[in-house]
This record gives sequence, C-alpha cells and structure tokens, in this order.
Amino acid sequence: MQQYNQAREYLEKSLDTEAGDKIQRNLRLQTEVEEKMGIYNQVVSNINSCLWTMLLNERQLPIISGFNFGKSEDDLDVVSDENEKLLESEEVSPLDDLRQQINLNS
Repeated sequence: MQQYNQAREYLEKSLDTEAGDKIQRNLRLQTEVEEKMGIYNQVVSNINSCLWTMLLNERQLPIISGFNFGKSEDDLDVVSDENEKLLESEEVSPLDDLRQQINLNS
C-alpha cells in the first residue's frame, strides 16, 4: 500500500511538471505566432498600399486584427475599410494566408 501511495505521488509530480512544461511551450509558441501575425499584417498593408496606388483597390488583402487562441478558426477577425473589399475566395482564407506567411518565414 505504501508503494502505491509513493507511485501515485510520483505520478502526480511528473504530471504537474509535464503540464507546466507544456504550458510554457504553448505560451512561447503563442508569442511567436503573434509576432508572425504582426509581420503578416505589415506585409499585407504594404501590398494593399501598392494595390491602392495602382487603383486596384477592389482586390485588397485582409488584415488579421486578433485571434483568440484555443478557439476555432471562426473566431478569426478580419478588418476592412469601407473603401476596401476583401479578396473573397472559398479556397483561401486569412488563416491560410497566415499559415503560408509563417511557413515562408520559418
């Protein structure tokens, strides 16, 4: 019975340590994603400026304004001006664009 209690305590400590490590890793990865979202938004802003200058403002790219981690892709917010129309496509979503940008910067 004593060995059972010791094994249980050891398992509890191991799980606590493992959970703490995973939380730290996820926070670090979340910070990296937020930084890459900022880079993405800057690149998209520059591209949209060029499109606006060339009078192609009907094809503006979306900017990611916020993302709640741990929730579905439906929670992705996209910002749009009244003068801008977002590029709408069933095949490409703002999250797909972000994933592509992250892969390019990795």
